[in-house]
Amino acid sequence: MRRKAVASWLAMACLGLVLALAAAPVRAAEITLNLGHPFTEKLTTLTSWEMWFADEIEKRTQGKVKIKIFWSESLGKTPDLPDLVSSGGIDMSILVPGYYPARFPLAQCGNQLWFVNWTNEEAFEVAKTIYWQGPIPKELEKQNMKLMYVQVLPSYQLWSWQPIKTVAELKGKKIRSWGPYMPRLYDAVGAVGMTLTQADWFEAMQKHMTDGAFFSVQMGLATKVNEVAKYISMVDLGVNTGPMCVMNLERWNKLPDDVKNVFEQVMKEMPAKGKQLTIDYEAASIKEAGTMGITLVPFPERQKWIESLPDIRAQWKDDMAKKGMGQDAEEIIKLWDQAIGRVRKK
Repeated sequence: MRRKAVASWLAMACLGLVLALAAAPVRAAEITLNLGHPFTEKLTTLTSWEMWFADEIEKRTQGKVKIKIFWSESLGKTPDLPDLVSSGGIDMSILVPGYYPARFPLAQCGNQLWFVNWTNEEAFEVAKTIYWQGPIPKELEKQNMKLMYVQVLPSYQLWSWQPIKTVAELKGKKIRSWGPYMPRLYDAVGAVGMTLTQADWFEAMQKHMTDGAFFSVQMGLATKVNEVAKYISMVDLGVNTGPMCVMNLERWNKLPDDVKNVFEQVMKEMPAKGKQLTIDYEAASIKEAGTMGITLVPFPERQKWIESLPDIRAQWKDDMAKKGMGQDAEEIIKLWDQAIGRVRKK
């Protein structure tokens, strides 16, 4: 009799446990998003954005969503990243639009057209405007991409193996370039743009086959540019928009609404957070450079260089018109000018 009572009690206990488990809320399966990154993690003026973004998404979803970052092209080479994210081969990527002018003829403008934005504040306002309004979002949507945020670059300075102090000294110099518009900066002062990957440029600099390249100070130190270039001419090309963080659009659409809400909250905070990260890391690197035997060379003729330039934005607009995108380009420039105007009126 006693055994029957014990067995009956155990049966009731098991049934109660089963019912309790059935009634308990089921934790949603973890979502892992793979992000292909073209740069080394050491480029902190840029990569600190991704690290903060990924950490915040994981924290605010209580571990439900994780963004796994694959640094240094370990998930795909830089030329392949747009195809990989567009096709869904990877979930997310960091893309520099100026590297892909044929793919992003409109989005490249903020990254390629230098000496337009004067300050970080202007560049951030421009980024918040032209990449979220007008034709550029449509260009990304056609590529099956959802924009997460746009970075803003620190000021770019000229690293070289010899001091360059004046516009006249730029004449004949061979300087690393990328995209179709950066070389026009050099043409205006008689310098020569050389399209080189950073690895190829590094070797060319060692052999003095090229004279210099533009990087931020932090980027230069992180990639050991100082091993082949001991002078930094403080030209300050202005502050441009940089890489875009994008997600495969179909992957985005399949995310639960609560997860999308978290992403949108973090995306909204990215400009202010990223701006401070960029400023802090660059300032620390400029200070560090002064202790490493690197000479910071003043460049008082910056304005003279600017005055020698053609209207590169107008040239870009004309080029877009030849592709049937003249009205799009005109709208972007109008939005751009409005963004700069808002900042300069403050």
